Amino acid sequence: MKRLISLLTLALALAVPASATATGETRCLYLEPEPLAIQASWAVSSEQGLTGFRIFHRYRGETTWAPYVEVKPTLKLFFHYTITGLEVLPTEVLVQPRYGEVAGKAQKKTATPEV
Repeated sequence: MKRLISLLTLALALAVPASATATGETRCLYLEPEPLAIQASWAVSSEQGLTGFRIFHRYRGETTWAPYVEVKPTLKLFFHYTITGLEVLPTEVLVQPRYGEVAGKAQKKTATPEV
């Protein structure tokens, strides 16, 4: 009976794609203020199964995020995206890695665009 349970457990583990179980996290998020924009740069702890990123932003103190932008991964060590059309107000930026339909751990920082 133990062997049957072990075999069933193994079969279930093999049936789940690696991209659905492996997740990483955003690391080294750096925000560079630009005129009416913020450039975000970051890395991830794991690129295995990485399918993209969701970039969120909102002005500090607001409770809802602007609609997110999806960014596809590139073959670089660091990733980046520039959020444009901002006001000169403290702005929170959140970067969330995606592994298929699974979200990795996001990182959030705040910066203020330049005039």
